[in-house]
Amino acid sequence: MKIKRLLCLALVPIIVLMVSCSGDSGTGHQSSFADSDSHPVQEVVINSNFLPGITEFEFEAISQATGIKISTTNYLIDEFFIKILAGDSDVDIYFVRPTEIRLLCEQGIYYPFESEIISDFNDRCFDYLKDCCDVEGQTVYMPISNSVTAVLMPKAAIEETGMEYSDIEYLDGYLEFARNYSGSRTAFTNGSTLFSLLENQYEHFVCDFENNEFDYITPEYLNLYESLLGGYLRYAQEPGAPAGFTHSLAQNGACHSDNVLMTIGSYDSYQDYNDSSYGNGTYNAYGKSVFFEKWRAFPLPKISDKVSGNPTSNLFAMINPYSENKEAAVKVLEEIASNYYVYGDYYTSYSFLFEDKSDYPEKYHPESEIFSDFYDIVKNGYINKYVIFTSHPDIEEYQNGRATLEEAVAMYQREVEMWLNE
Repeated sequence: MKIKRLLCLALVPIIVLMVSCSGDSGTGHQSSFADSDSHPVQEVVINSNFLPGITEFEFEAISQATGIKISTTNYLIDEFFIKILAGDSDVDIYFVRPTEIRLLCEQGIYYPFESEIISDFNDRCFDYLKDCCDVEGQTVYMPISNSVTAVLMPKAAIEETGMEYSDIEYLDGYLEFARNYSGSRTAFTNGSTLFSLLENQYEHFVCDFENNEFDYITPEYLNLYESLLGGYLRYAQEPGAPAGFTHSLAQNGACHSDNVLMTIGSYDSYQDYNDSSYGNGTYNAYGKSVFFEKWRAFPLPKISDKVSGNPTSNLFAMINPYSENKEAAVKVLEEIASNYYVYGDYYTSYSFLFEDKSDYPEKYHPESEIFSDFYDIVKNGYINKYVIFTSHPDIEEYQNGRATLEEAVAMYQREVEMWLNE
């Protein structure tokens, strides 16, 4: 594969779930974590997947436990590939996503773990996560996080409407349910996020990028495109929301169980779902109990009966094969594997990795209905290793009336063809 194709990953940030942030500086912003009393004699550099100040784990605590100094950097995806293709050794652990895993494996760039602790940790994870970590029978990656975006509904709204899952199982039913509702509640969504997640369904279950077989000029994709992207700029509806919905980005006012018909969200955003009002249309996150007691979760609507799983957002750890500190890097990952919930930070604090429900701590409220909902959704998850990175200029052309539906989708078809052939 050409290096050019590897570097094209930098064109557009990953849109998922949901859900993730990339570093905004490729200058190698570095933060260090060390226990000043233990005088660590080894150092490990981790390339974080997030903005400076937002981390996957409590690295200072890990440093104290291991006696290993930990520093983090925030290289962007294109810089990451430049460095690893050049054999740079200054980063010891990279946190990567499935698309990068596929590209690295195609280049034969990986380093097998020789750690029983990490192998045992991976064995506890859902099969699709574990499978993603193995290359030619060797353990090469370690799952760091796993999450999904789901349709969220207050129990009171379910009781009021008599809604059953079959009513919203497919996209057309999901949209009609909101549009036909005549009560006082509001259906919220983020149209661009939902479109990206359902487009992911199409590209995973309908397209075959590995064999260069894909076609977007189909009834399924045309319906998805028109249903979620049609009209709201041209006809002055609220930007970002298909007809029948109100756009929700910052969740202000979109999480009060007395006001909401349905919305979309993830398990780690529990603090947004509360019933404490400031009195000005926004709501104060005063505690967790409302989310776990008053809400239910359902899988995202399917675009067709070809869909048999739910899109997940994942992060994996890998050892840089060119690192000069492999032994220390393995020790750091072993400490995380041994005490995963002790060190979980911003992005990993409510991750769903494990097959056994008993592995989840009390903070997950494993006795709640919504925990079981999310667990079942995640268990039936899938990993899409072919995420298309294009700027999707066709959407603006379509929404502003400069292209018909068919013309816009044909434009995207050409974009994908060019992307895959680079």
